[in-house]
Amino acid sequence: MNELVSVIIPIYNAGQYLGKCLDSITSQTYTELEIILINDGSSDDSGAICKSYADKDARIKYIEKENEGQSITRNRGIDEAKGKYLYFMDSDDYVEAHFIEKAISSMKNNNADVTIYNYYHVYDGDKAVEERAFEEGVYSLSEASDRLKFILNVFLPYKCGFEVWNRIYDADTIRKNNLRFPVFKPVIGEDVCFNFLYFLCAEKAVVSNERFYYYVQNENSTIAQNKGILQLNRYNEISKIGYEFIRNRQKLKNLDKNYSLVHILLVYHELMHYGLKQSKEPLKQIVDKEYFRNAIKIGPVSIFMAIKNMGIARGLKYSIYGLYYKLAL
Repeated sequence: MNELVSVIIPIYNAGQYLGKCLDSITSQTYTELEIILINDGSSDDSGAICKSYADKDARIKYIEKENEGQSITRNRGIDEAKGKYLYFMDSDDYVEAHFIEKAISSMKNNNADVTIYNYYHVYDGDKAVEERAFEEGVYSLSEASDRLKFILNVFLPYKCGFEVWNRIYDADTIRKNNLRFPVFKPVIGEDVCFNFLYFLCAEKAVVSNERFYYYVQNENSTIAQNKGILQLNRYNEISKIGYEFIRNRQKLKNLDKNYSLVHILLVYHELMHYGLKQSKEPLKQIVDKEYFRNAIKIGPVSIFMAIKNMGIARGLKYSIYGLYYKLAL
């Protein structure tokens, strides 16, 4: 018998897209599903649409609550979920029918804690476009050195994405480490933070460049509305959350000495849009400057470790960038 997969879908005023989303989930070839629809205080017809699907499919559990935001809604889904595996989907997107079956097969065959796939960007309603390629592979994260290399060379350079909706997670890893989505205001960076903490706990990850998920570009989405300095400060905040997470877990403490590299790559995601010299102005707008400065430690040992973990070119590049960022403050 197949193990249960809990599909968690937060919903807020998604009536325009919701039918296509739910059709794609209810028609999955992997049928052992618990589909948790959580209406986060929608004012459109999302609730009526959910109820109509729940009436037709006994696998659907429909929950209504007041508007609290996507993170709290996803966390409610984690609390409600009974499955061995968890899948978070967005209510305005859709996925190919064999996605879950492929993902579960991959997780079982590789004894993995997460399987990650690439995705399509959908523009103008139905134009599906392939963009960045992912770094395919089966990655062991059980050793601290392997975990660090994966975070520096695959996760943070966006070679397996930052999203949660293009991958399936092992529920026990989430539960036993009490992982939850952070509640950020404004809403930006929750997926990055959740995945970062998950990779600090997982033992093995599978990354595939196959694409099954269709990410519909919606200019009204929370991601589209918040950019720039907000994102730089959020990456600094995520770095701090990750550092505290590591310090409170004995098996991760040996990552402390290399955490400067993690911090530099996190904030680089926004600063790279400015160029090195032009990054002075956004750096001045960092709110928690004390943490930012203290997180960057550049010296002969750190440069050696950067080269060891990222290669000569990238190791030197990010060491130089990190030193510049620290001095610019």
